[in-house]
Parts: sequence; structure tokens; C-alpha cells
Amino acid sequence: MISFYFLGDLIGYCCAGSHTFSAQALNKVRARRIPRHVVNQMVETRPGFARRLLKLAAEELSMTREHLMCLAAKSAEARMAVFLLALSRRNRDAGGDAGRIDLPMTRVDIGDYLGLTIETVSRTFSKLKRSGVIALPRTTTVMIRDAEALEDLAQG
Repeated sequence: MISFYFLGDLIGYCCAGSHTFSAQALNKVRARRIPRHVVNQMVETRPGFARRLLKLAAEELSMTREHLMCLAAKSAEARMAVFLLALSRRNRDAGGDAGRIDLPMTRVDIGDYLGLTIETVSRTFSKLKRSGVIALPRTTTVMIRDAEALEDLAQG
């Protein structure tokens, strides 16, 4: 598991040639395949599209950097904190609530992404909840209660 994509994301444009990965939808998806030559033509003729594509590529690079930070973190709490903060920023940047994170992925998916077992993911969520850093009103919803503490945890 190398990434989670959300509404409006562009998958695969930054990769040259054939793709060495696949994608799996976690919920209902509407996708459109656009041939690379069409995208390249739109870049040449529509400056607004070119700017949007550059923004998407920069966001993908940022997501990759955040994922590497997750994997480099020493503790499960630090990995989870980096992950939750990345999703929080994503919500904020999309005009949503930075304090509420809806998780379409399972604990197994999160564990695969963070390099943790499902048991460690569950224990870490419970530990963050007990300490008041997050609330878990549902298994698919995380409410950030103490963003400063989460930032401190992310620093390791």
C-alpha cells in the first residue's frame, strides 16, 4: 500500500511509461481514463489546466513525502500522528473540517500503509483516544481533539 487517493485526485500521470502498480477502490468511485496525449494537448492549450495539473503533481509529491515520514517515524504513535495530520491538512485544503477525518479504509489498510499490524493500529487508536488526543465516535471517523499534542507526537 503506497497511497490513498480521494475525490479530485489524478492517478498515474506522474509515472512515465507503463504502470507497475494497481488501484483498488474502497468505496463507490467514478473514474475517467484520459489518454496522456490528450492531457499533454490540454497543457499546451489551456493554461488553467496546466496550473491545476502542476498543483496536483505537487500535492502527490507532498503525499509521498508525508508517507516516507510516516514510515521513518520510530513509534506507532508518531506514524499514526503523521498520517492523521496529513489527512487533516487534506480536509482543510479541500475546504472541509480539519478536525474530522472520515476513514474509508480499514484498520488493515492503515496498517499496511504505515508498516504496522492491525493490532498495533487498533492499540494506537485506543491509546490516542484514552489520552484525549482524538475521539472515535465511529470506527470510520476520527475527531482530532488536541492538534498540538498530535503535532508533538508526529515529531517523535
